[in-house]
Amino acid sequence: MTTSTNPQLSTLLQQIHNLKTEFLPLPEHAAKDCDTHTKERYLTLLASLAMADKAITEAESRLISLLRASMGLEVRNSALYEQAGNLDEEGLRDFFRAIKEADIAKSFILDALILCRLDGPLNPEAAEVLGHLAELMGIGEEDLKILVGLSCHVLGIQNETLNPVKWNPDFYRHWYFLLLKGKGKLTLQDIEAGQRLSFPLKDSDIMAAATVLDEKTGLEWMRCSLGQTWDGSTCVGEAKAYNLDNAMAAAEKLNKEGGYCGYRDWRLPTIEELNTLVYCSSGKRADWEPGNAGGECEGDFQKPTINLAAFPNTPKSGFSSSSPRAGNGAYAWSLAFSNGSVYGDYNNLLRLVRLVRGGQ
Repeated sequence: MTTSTNPQLSTLLQQIHNLKTEFLPLPEHAAKDCDTHTKERYLTLLASLAMADKAITEAESRLISLLRASMGLEVRNSALYEQAGNLDEEGLRDFFRAIKEADIAKSFILDALILCRLDGPLNPEAAEVLGHLAELMGIGEEDLKILVGLSCHVLGIQNETLNPVKWNPDFYRHWYFLLLKGKGKLTLQDIEAGQRLSFPLKDSDIMAAATVLDEKTGLEWMRCSLGQTWDGSTCVGEAKAYNLDNAMAAAEKLNKEGGYCGYRDWRLPTIEELNTLVYCSSGKRADWEPGNAGGECEGDFQKPTINLAAFPNTPKSGFSSSSPRAGNGAYAWSLAFSNGSVYGDYNNLLRLVRLVRGGQ
């Protein structure tokens, strides 16, 4: 921390430093539910990395304070620094044992990468140590590259690597909002992760986006049905119903007249694409195969059958797809978000529309 020859100013700076931890906290850490010993070992080794070749800096000290608070650990930083200075081989062995049992190795490496790059590029010695730590924790080269990418996004450093969809986001929950800001596009997976981890998604600026990207399919969806307007937090107005020809004409007109959110390739989804939006809150859904009707949600489920955080104010109605029903050109497949079922219907009947881009 910056020092001053004025004792009163030094005291004020220390008090401000302490208040930053209180007023600008990180969300709960993945290690929050670990025992005190594990949390102390975790932060002790982080402090040891920061102190390896220099005195700990103000930024590093503040980050350790933030991590300590997000873990709910009531111990002074000075005590952690003292333990870090006395860390021996047995202490390291104890650390690896505790981290393995708690399954928080990825959390540690991510935090370490962020800590070691706060004040500049990662030096070769620190990179070598982190590489050895990752190896001892069973983190492979590909996973380490992803963790490096995540740390870059937290720090605002340009990097193309994002977390893969297959990873459980719980291990980086304390960096969640910073990662959202770094990604640029709101994704369906971000929303789902926030719901699982009980994050207040509405507090993130990126939630104001008018479209949502599904990283699993590569499809980008309008959050509102045609006829509704996105106001920065929800869909307002009444969704408009179209027959199939008019729905396709409406998409074509929108693209010709400037598009939406900077893109001019919006279209009706296929029935397979529309089906990816079905959400059965009961966790039960009847089987469905393309070319057939069915797939309704079962049991006690939320209506409409769609993620309402991603697609607010979606009507419990049928939505059109561009997929014709084989053997009958007068029919096309639609999807009822009243129960999640796929059904065939006449092209000239009125249904609602949600446009998509990408894929195919």
